[in-house]
Amino acid sequence: HFDTLSRVRQIVFDKTGTLTMSAPKVVDVVVAKGENKDDTLRLLGAIESKSNHPLAEALVKELSIRYTLTYEALTVEEIAGQGLIAHTTTRSFRVGNEAFVGEHAAEAFLKQHNIDARGKTFVFLEEDGVLLAVASLQDPIRPEATMAISQLKALGIEPVMLTGDNEHAAQSVAEMVGIVHVEANKRPEEKAAYIEAQRNVAMVGDGINDAPALALADVGIAMGKGTAVALETANVALMENDLRKLVQAITLSRKLQRIITQNLAVSVIVITLLIGTNYLQLLNLPFSVLLHELSVLFVILNGLRMLK
Repeated sequence: HFDTLSRVRQIVFDKTGTLTMSAPKVVDVVVAKGENKDDTLRLLGAIESKSNHPLAEALVKELSIRYTLTYEALTVEEIAGQGLIAHTTTRSFRVGNEAFVGEHAAEAFLKQHNIDARGKTFVFLEEDGVLLAVASLQDPIRPEATMAISQLKALGIEPVMLTGDNEHAAQSVAEMVGIVHVEANKRPEEKAAYIEAQRNVAMVGDGINDAPALALADVGIAMGKGTAVALETANVALMENDLRKLVQAITLSRKLQRIITQNLAVSVIVITLLIGTNYLQLLNLPFSVLLHELSVLFVILNGLRMLK
């Protein structure tokens, strides 16, 4: 995998937990007019409590301060990369992003309630095609992300963002860290399809939703604090969750390739020279052995440059 890193020409990043801190904060929660606010938010919190997604955890933490997050006869099914489907004895709900509840309805709801979409991720609550509430969340950028992206570009590597979040949130984060190529509202299978179509590509992610793409990438790279599934699927883990370590790994892998090439070249040249001089009887045995051992010493010392 270290060898493969030297040939990577494109690195695909997830957004939440990879380029951001995976510590989202709830900015606002809005309930549709005519709905009981307390009952609606208690229901939203109860459904989200069944998920381990960072956005769900942040929302549950916020709502649990005000409500007891239990709901009668509630069953919840999680659809990976999309959202949650919940049922009570008489009602059915969907909780998730714009794509999961309907993009046109979501945009209309945000416009109706004068909600600024820039830089925010939204979690909607829907019942039978009607949006009951929306939670707005923001996730701070990793402090080293901008520098890491800039260094990757300097190495000739194209950074790409592939996220399940909405277009507004994705573009906002991409602009801050310096990524031009952004694809939002992507389900896990769509991320995997994108990776499968590329060559010399690495994928960096942290969640269950990233696992299929991590498995298909030439090098799958998991954040150290990511989910167990992501860590088990990936080839490499950034244990310190520092994206600059990724730049360091690529720099080292390219240096390793140069050293291997140099060592092979010196070895081939010396062996060719020894065969030729032996055939022409130009060198005696002690000088031939000395030349050979000097080439071995060069290879060892040249290899030790990796310790710097």
